[in-house]
Amino acid sequence: MILSIHLVTGKKNEENVWKLLKGLLDKQDRDDLYAVFISNKNRSVPIWCQKASEKRSRPVVWDYHVIAIHKDMSLLKSNVYDFDTILNFPEPFESYAKNSFPYMPHLPKEFDRLYRVIPAKYYISNFASDRSHMINKQTGEYQAEPPIYECIKSLHSSNNIQEFIEMDLEDATNTLETQHGVIMRQNNFFNFFTE
Repeated sequence: MILSIHLVTGKKNEENVWKLLKGLLDKQDRDDLYAVFISNKNRSVPIWCQKASEKRSRPVVWDYHVIAIHKDMSLLKSNVYDFDTILNFPEPFESYAKNSFPYMPHLPKEFDRLYRVIPAKYYISNFASDRSHMINKQTGEYQAEPPIYECIKSLHSSNNIQEFIEMDLEDATNTLETQHGVIMRQNNFFNFFTE
């Protein structure tokens, strides 16, 4: 198992994934780790097998979700690190995909998931969040207790989380050379981590 250190912060999966990947990269320079933002234009993506669900058979519809993936080329397999899943941590990619994103041909289009796949080194160097997205616009207070550690900042930004969350089918490509990774449709995403 690749995971040996992580600091979990409830419901702040972009920060949990950042801390996990940073800890792993601090131990060893590697190119087989990815952060993945899951969202869509409507910011409504159903994911099954989540702790927040009342029943395993029902999805949680997130505005966005963030996971880490280790793509082990030597073993030709990938493992998913999802801080909100009821599955194993890590879970083999094929099992995670089958259980968390089950095939549902009649799912309305507004729930189609898109995946922003970001090499871990890029994510660690460029992601930033001042946590303003966690503040209730009506009350001006945090929706949940913020982490005790400082906000994550990059050299170029103090808050660019929306650039990572926002995605549209028109942006979906098959190259890792775009800003903030590549946006993939589900079949391309599955193929990338299983081939």
